[in-house]
Formats: sequence, structure tokens, C-alpha cells
Amino acid sequence: MNSAAWYIRLALAALVLMLSAAAILADDRVPRVGLLREGQLPDPFGAAFLDEMEVLGYKAGATVIYETRWAEGNPDRLPALARELAALKVDVILTGGDSAVRAAMEAAPTIPIVMGASNDPLGSGLAKSLTQPGGNVTGLTNFSLEMGQKRLETFRDAVPNLARVAVLYNPGFPSAQADLGATDSAARALGLSLRAIPVSQGAELESAVTRLSRRDIDGLITLADPFFTAHRERLAKLALAARLPTMFHWREFVEVGGLMSYGPDNVALYRRAAHFVDKILKGAKPETLPIEQPASFVLEFNLRTAKELGIVIPPELLAQADKVIE
Repeated sequence: MNSAAWYIRLALAALVLMLSAAAILADDRVPRVGLLREGQLPDPFGAAFLDEMEVLGYKAGATVIYETRWAEGNPDRLPALARELAALKVDVILTGGDSAVRAAMEAAPTIPIVMGASNDPLGSGLAKSLTQPGGNVTGLTNFSLEMGQKRLETFRDAVPNLARVAVLYNPGFPSAQADLGATDSAARALGLSLRAIPVSQGAELESAVTRLSRRDIDGLITLADPFFTAHRERLAKLALAARLPTMFHWREFVEVGGLMSYGPDNVALYRRAAHFVDKILKGAKPETLPIEQPASFVLEFNLRTAKELGIVIPPELLAQADKVIE
């Protein structure tokens, strides 16, 4: 073999070794998962997602790296935080709430995005359909316009003489108008009077709640929105101080002092979201993963709050509850 041929074979062998090493490094690269969260700690939904990721075999700092960005209850921060995650070139973004999903889509149009819970992915234009999302977004939705009537009906059955209900809504939230319209229709069908109050900043919560009075309002509800979830403890305390019975979408409000809640189990949804992330990290494309709807709904009461308000929840309703805080 002449020297030229020998050098060519040596170069080819070196190239094969380099490509093999690169493939090994690529296979061994620790995936990075971005978490874009509208609230702050404690975050029961984010914690549920991380717990399920561990069940699936992912060890933080060893087999997966998490990059978490908190909006601290301020949705205006979401676009900048989403751009930070995009700049880090994370492999997938886990988020929830249509505003956060939209911010992630705009900042990272090529990065897979998993919704732990979306209020209205179709109405908000986040996906083409539930069965064929058609873009870089998939995950779970917790939205159901039909729940409005069930929620108000249960509220009426639990609170004596409930006739006038105030509803807090965030006008900047993508699904707010559809949800408000469905809630208003449900209220009219049940013979209830609804008073809609717009709130879009944390600083507005106190004045919105404290100016309500039991003289003209019998109860308070909020529409499903990560903004209200981020301020759930403050909302529950303000409503209790104003002597207002409350009905919320999520059980997490009841855990911090809300009177009652009826809606999907968001903790279960975020656990399920981990399975979407797992599939994507293993090569699945988000456009091929159908968006899932909630499989179960949860009714919960806080009897300590009921006692402070002087309300006796009917035994037949308590018998239907998934959880009662005493």
C-alpha cells in the first residue's frame, strides 16, 4: 500500500471515530426542559409535573436539567421569560394557561411546547384541533363551557338564598370572554343575577373584593385563569374578610381558605403532562400527539370557612364531595 492510500485510510478511520464520538455525545447529552410558570412558589402543579418526571425515570441534574422561569403573578413578564428559555435552546417547554402558551409559541416557534392545562386551545388559536394539533403545541386542556352551569348550580345549592353573584374576570386572558358569556348564560338559566368585575393586576384585587358587600352580593366566583390561581391565597383571605362565600374552579383555592370548588383536577393534568414531555424527549413530534381533555372532576369544601361564614353545607352535597376540609 502506497503512502497516499495509507493516509486516506487513516483519515477515513479518524472521521469514523469522530462521527461515532459525536453520536455518543449526542446520545448522552442531558436534555433541558424549560418550565414557564405564571405564578410563584409554592406551585402544586409544577411540583406534580416534576414528581411524575421522576417516576418516569428522570433525575434532576443527572438525566434532565430544568430551567424554570416565574412570572410571579404578572402575565406581562411572560414574553421576556419565554425568550430566555428559547435562548437557552431547551428541548421542550412545559407551561400552562393560554397567555403563557402564547408567549412560548411566539418566543420559540420551533421548540415543542406541552400545555399542563390550557383553558381553550382551539378558541385561542393554539392548535388546529384536539386530535391533530398541527403545530409545536400539545398537552392537556381543562376548559369546558358546560362546567359553568354545574359550578353555579352547586354554589346555589350550598349557599342559602344565593341570588346575586359577582364574577372576577381578567379581560386580557384569551378565553375570558367565551367563559364569561357561558357563565352569564348559566346564571340566567338558574335565575341568578351576575355582576362581572374586570381585574387584570394584583394591585386591583383588594379594591375589587373589598368594595363588594353582602348587602348587594351573595357570593363570589372567579373565571379559570392562571392570574387568579397565582393570587389564590390572597383572594380567599379577602373574600373571607368581606364575608363572601366563594366558588372556585380549582381545589387549590379551597386548600388556602376558599369555601368550595368544582372543576378538573389540575394536579392530575400536570402529572399527565410529564408523559407528553417524556414522549417528546424520546423523539415524538408535538403535532402527532392529540390534546387530551380532563378525565375527572373534583368537588371540594372547606368546612372551617363555612363555619366562619355561618353557612351549613347540606349533607347531601358533602356526601358528593371528593374532599372535605374540617
